[in-house]
Amino acid sequence: FKEYVAIAVGELDRDSDYVEAALKHHPHEREKMVVCDPHDPEAKAASSYYEVMERFRGYTLVKVQPRTGRTHQIRVHLLHVGCPVLADKQYGGRDRFTLADAVPWLPRERDEVLLHRQALHAYRLRFRHPNKGTWLEVEAPFPPDMRRVLAALREHRPLR
Repeated sequence: FKEYVAIAVGELDRDSDYVEAALKHHPHEREKMVVCDPHDPEAKAASSYYEVMERFRGYTLVKVQPRTGRTHQIRVHLLHVGCPVLADKQYGGRDRFTLADAVPWLPRERDEVLLHRQALHAYRLRFRHPNKGTWLEVEAPFPPDMRRVLAALREHRPLR
């Protein structure tokens, strides 16, 4: 069992949903994946469950549980539903998030980069201990850069 948390660009219209969309390698950019027809001979079945944790104007904090383990699955599935992962250069076009992105009227001299990477975090893992056979569950707190982004969104982009 794996559970990830992502900050997505855009506002997911459902509180939770399953995304069942087959994936394959992009035809021209082999390092990327794309959603494809499930009957395509190169298609690999992929499904993810998401649940909205918090909404902001223009952004969504979302918990994602991939049901399959395809390359870039969460990133491509969130893009497929119209809300790419924040600061995901490969699938969202930008590789950073700045304070001015949250506060467009911010004077230039006060701008700062809050996040230098995609806003996707492996939050919880559950697995069987290899020797004892007992179940282990491990949680990783949000990293400081994602906490900074969330603080800026809560302050400057709350839903009215």
